Amino acid sequence: MSIRSPKYAQKDRMEQTLLRFGVAHNAFRATKPTPQEVRAMDIRVIVAQPEWQQIRHDFVGTWKDKANIQANINRLKNWLGDGKDPIKVRQILNYLTGSGFRIGIISDPAIDIFRDKVRQIWAGMLS
Repeated sequence: MSIRSPKYAQKDRMEQTLLRFGVAHNAFRATKPTPQEVRAMDIRVIVAQPEWQQIRHDFVGTWKDKANIQANINRLKNWLGDGKDPIKVRQILNYLTGSGFRIGIISDPAIDIFRDKVRQIWAGMLS
């Protein structure tokens, strides 16, 4: 039995996500969905975007270093852009509320501030 590194396991997971749900993601994105439609869509479809999967993959193991935390947040901010794409907002919010963040394995005040900003954007879209 071989032990796979977290990066390798994440890459395999990324490839499977794209293989299984990438076509559905592209078709869904092409409809220019409303925030309500994005909220109702299966999260596996929402995250099955190659660029987003690469960002997630690149983050594996990088949240431990304070300098990396700010770089990661900046990368998420760049991905978010103007905050008008409900798919990107949901992708980021889903990521930042995942188990590593939720149970405190990944924790930093800057992350909390950014997550709250994304939550506000999402709530505004849904209202």
